[in-house]
Amino acid sequence: MRTDELTQERIARNDARFRSANEQIEKAAERYEVGDVPIPFLCECADISCRQVIRMSLDSYEEVRSDGRAFLNAPGHEDGAADVTETVAQRDGYTIVRKINHAGEVAERLDPRREEAPSRAQEEGR
Repeated sequence: MRTDELTQERIARNDARFRSANEQIEKAAERYEVGDVPIPFLCECADISCRQVIRMSLDSYEEVRSDGRAFLNAPGHEDGAADVTETVAQRDGYTIVRKINHAGEVAERLDPRREEAPSRAQEEGR
């Protein structure tokens, strides 16, 4: 069964809320110069009650954020929105998913980096 556009919008907006929280976590970690220690980020899945924490380096988080349609999911959490995401990569302890269809358009539009300067990964030539 294909997810309708209203549901896709809801899923993308929910995921974007978690992504915005993670952006604040990243900024705090950078401000306090935490180095290469794993940082606790929130799962950005479609389940509004999810509170799963994923520990990863800032560089790993930047890999996820290099695409405005990409989101960080705890393993198995990508199944909750399978028809509006595609799995991009499986990593140790997390999955990178990319929103597709209308959900992808909404996610890209809500990306807080959309109008910002180049990401740290772009600045470093990655």
